[in-house]
Amino acid sequence: MYGVVAALVGLVLVVGAVSSLQNAFRRTPWDLNVDHLTARAYLQHYSPFTPEGAQRSGVAVSGLSGNGHPPTTSFWALPLAPLEIHVAGRVLGGVTFFLIFIEALIAMRLLGIPAPLISAWLLWAYVMSTEFMDYHVGVGQISGLIGFFFFVAWWAGRAGRDLVSGAAIGAACTLKLFPGVMVLFLVVTRRWRAVAGAVGIYLAIAATMTARFGFGAWKRFFSVQAAIADLWMGDVQNQSLHGIVARLFEPVCVHHGPVMAKAMAISTMLCLVMLGLAVWWTWKHARTLDGYDLSFALFVTLSVLMSQWVWEHYTVIYLLPALVLFAQLWRRIHRRGGGVVPWILMALLGSVVACWRAPLHTKQELQRRVLAGATDHHIQLHLYDLLNWAPGVVLLILLFVACWRRLDLPAKEPGDASNEAATSPPAIS
Repeated sequence: MYGVVAALVGLVLVVGAVSSLQNAFRRTPWDLNVDHLTARAYLQHYSPFTPEGAQRSGVAVSGLSGNGHPPTTSFWALPLAPLEIHVAGRVLGGVTFFLIFIEALIAMRLLGIPAPLISAWLLWAYVMSTEFMDYHVGVGQISGLIGFFFFVAWWAGRAGRDLVSGAAIGAACTLKLFPGVMVLFLVVTRRWRAVAGAVGIYLAIAATMTARFGFGAWKRFFSVQAAIADLWMGDVQNQSLHGIVARLFEPVCVHHGPVMAKAMAISTMLCLVMLGLAVWWTWKHARTLDGYDLSFALFVTLSVLMSQWVWEHYTVIYLLPALVLFAQLWRRIHRRGGGVVPWILMALLGSVVACWRAPLHTKQELQRRVLAGATDHHIQLHLYDLLNWAPGVVLLILLFVACWRRLDLPAKEPGDASNEAATSPPAIS
């Protein structure tokens, strides 16, 4: 019965998403366009990270954000460089759709989630129907690729293939810098071959791009980060911990200014405290598959929220942590004496996933009205701001609670076959 219902619901979701995604593919993918132009400059043997190169390549049109990605990001756009930008966007979007389904299917099989094929179809269809995926496709983003690299690192790591796991983390770090937090996870779990793989892949790609662009490209990239942070840190779209704290000092109902040192200090301290807790728990408990899965999911979620900014399309990176948490709670619910806590956590997780369908642009429209003097939308604006950042933060809290609750569980309950995976340690080199 579940299979039939899930198949039909997934079909309805996909059919409903087709028109929206088609319109998204017709838009110019501005985020991809920057890396596309940078990749073309690479193939034409000049650097766009200079004033002259920026004008010649066209990235100057995007202002500071034209050099807002590290030089390594455009490495992945090299195969798309010969294509017209709209075609390149469709290729990237199609690859992202495929990778999301593969990630969901394999993760569900490994985690023991019932009916993995039809469940993966349902989850994939749900993600395709969200506005954040429409946004992802419309701007030509790479969050889906980062999420898939995280998935590969987790898949390989739990099987003891540390070099592959580390290489996937290193590849993710070349797309954006926040995945670097995952290298700390490799260090804490003492997977030194994985650390070597991550560093090796990263340095190889960095050397490839630096050989053409020069070290000045890195200087230019880092020199604009403060100005970009002043522009975007307090934006109503920013879901990061830094953005949340910044908006406590300058709420979304007022025009935000440059990053406040006090806000940045508080958010940085908050990030370090949570990272310290994650390190402590991982150090003690990541040697079982159960502990490995939870700690990996915890680090992935932290790596995202600790970034300078987290846009709505980053939600696709939360797929693996959400699946890991679901599988953990599912096993606990079906274990005798599991108690009421897993049910509460499962309900909260369901709320988080439900919030992924929240409207994307309503908060921006409300902010424009409030800033223009429409005070009757004031409370509504703050509610939509909360709805924007709460799902990621709640997911992080749920993962912390799941880790803490696991400390009270016996390593293995007699006759509980469902706990076998949680007590079989992965190969650690």
